[in-house]
Amino acid sequence: AREVNVYDCLLLQFVLGQRAEDGDKVLDYVLENISSDPGILQNELTLLGVFGRACRVLQSKSGDTSELLEECEGLIASLRDQYESFANDLENGFPLLRGSLWYSPQQVASAGQVLSPPMKENLKKLQALLEEALIVKLSLESQCDAEVLEKLLPKRLKQYEKGVSQM
Repeated sequence: AREVNVYDCLLLQFVLGQRAEDGDKVLDYVLENISSDPGILQNELTLLGVFGRACRVLQSKSGDTSELLEECEGLIASLRDQYESFANDLENGFPLLRGSLWYSPQQVASAGQVLSPPMKENLKKLQALLEEALIVKLSLESQCDAEVLEKLLPKRLKQYEKGVSQM
């Protein structure tokens, strides 16, 4: 391999810590961080911002939606890429991890057992975010009323209103 990937961080279990059991703690920490991808939260926050701006533009009925549509398309592309990456990892048994010369088949299987359940949850989250982003995009393209978008995504409306009231 010519570049470092996230699974290479698993090697930290062998170099960090003073005692043998410290390696297990490091391994648990690394596996937990690999499986809880911060990119999902980043995309969720981006969606919330796009949702709020879309509501304002649709409410005013006088805003240019081209820039907002571009941002929405970028978010959709990012979500699709992330979804495909996670799905590929799960379907193919974590190929980057399996392809590493540093890990035995037993270590790969063990890491896969730990990583699979949270990654399946992440796939569900990404699917839901993708659906919501597509709803926002279609609402902007069709120039529907803001109330329609708000009713289609009530959870995002509550989050948006809560965020605005805290400013």
